[in-house]
Amino acid sequence: MHFLKQSLALLLFFSSFTLFSNPTIRPYSKDTDETALIAIFKENPQYLLGEEWGKTEKEKLSMAKKYLASEKYKTLVLEVNDVSVAFVNYCICPPSFFSGKIAFLHLLGVSNKHRRNGYGLLLMEKAIESIKKEGKEKLDYIMLAVKSSNKSAIALYEKIGFKPMYGSPSLATSLLGDSAPIMYKLVL
Repeated sequence: MHFLKQSLALLLFFSSFTLFSNPTIRPYSKDTDETALIAIFKENPQYLLGEEWGKTEKEKLSMAKKYLASEKYKTLVLEVNDVSVAFVNYCICPPSFFSGKIAFLHLLGVSNKHRRNGYGLLLMEKAIESIKKEGKEKLDYIMLAVKSSNKSAIALYEKIGFKPMYGSPSLATSLLGDSAPIMYKLVL
């Protein structure tokens, strides 16, 4: 009987990995995703919402909802077991003389409970693929901004191939502190 209980426990343990190994990425739906994604914002507002968005949490959350619902910005959601656990938000910018033809990755968030599972990487890869397909003309590059204190996000972006645009991130931190925004770009 003890062997049977151990076997059953092991079977349940290993089957849980199978359940979590098949995430689904799909477009954002306000009706089904807003509550879950706002909860992700609330877990780490220091990384997801810059101070320029307003000083109160209420103002920051209001602005986040606008970005998620905007037709200008696209949001992809990653689900695990029918639960929204991560998202990425981006836009393809109109061409300009100054910046060329670019896309901007605006927000990336993974719930604290679901970090370190590769979900951020999966979303970034899907977003880059979608951006390349959606661009009416070939884009020059994809840009994003990240706070210098967000080391895990910086490691992810650099792993994908993003490079700092203006000098060294450590220089920006030494001049402006841990909340210094650092611009990164991925040349296409």
